[in-house]
Amino acid sequence: MRNKVLPLSKPIVDAYPYHANLQSVILNIPESMPWILNNYVQLHTMKLFDNLRLDYYNYTLWKTCPWIYYQRIGRDIVLLKWDSIVNFLIEMIESGFYSFFMVDVSQIPSYDIKGEHDIFIFGFDLDRKVFYAADNFQFGKYQYKEISFEQIEKGYNRIIETGKKDYLSGIEIINLRQDNKYLIQKDYTFQVDFLVEQLVDYLNSKKHI
Repeated sequence: MRNKVLPLSKPIVDAYPYHANLQSVILNIPESMPWILNNYVQLHTMKLFDNLRLDYYNYTLWKTCPWIYYQRIGRDIVLLKWDSIVNFLIEMIESGFYSFFMVDVSQIPSYDIKGEHDIFIFGFDLDRKVFYAADNFQFGKYQYKEISFEQIEKGYNRIIETGKKDYLSGIEIINLRQDNKYLIQKDYTFQVDFLVEQLVDYLNSKKHI
């Protein structure tokens, strides 16, 4: 296969790529909307480096979302089979998996920030030797870019070579649940009681567990 691009839909929440990436995938299934409305309710703040971060209060959305299969693969495991991150990503895309991992952005000119950041890969073109990627590349806006194989490989490898922190502890991959036999989400309906609980906890500055 010379090229392949996995489907993406316009996310509702795109301030942080973590949320935008997930929504871009699951909104390919219209029935996922009730789950999104139930899980994007309560907010919280936290200190991140020297900044105050405002975000939705749920750290496990990727792991608990009923519309996707989620896996995390260590960088050392990838090296056991694939000779480069490029070949790994191509094989994942061919198998229907989106990939999310940390890169050193100094190796990728599409970014206007410094340091390390997470990038989302959803397609490739072998003839042009580019990946199709999503992230907040410029001005903090969620965008889609073409990134060369070489840049992705250098950005990925530099995280380890320079001792930078890999906040994702490897590569996260997701794909849509396609087999109806195991579709636990087909019966998902909007849960009013769950919404009320979250709103009450939010008004009382209480963590929702």
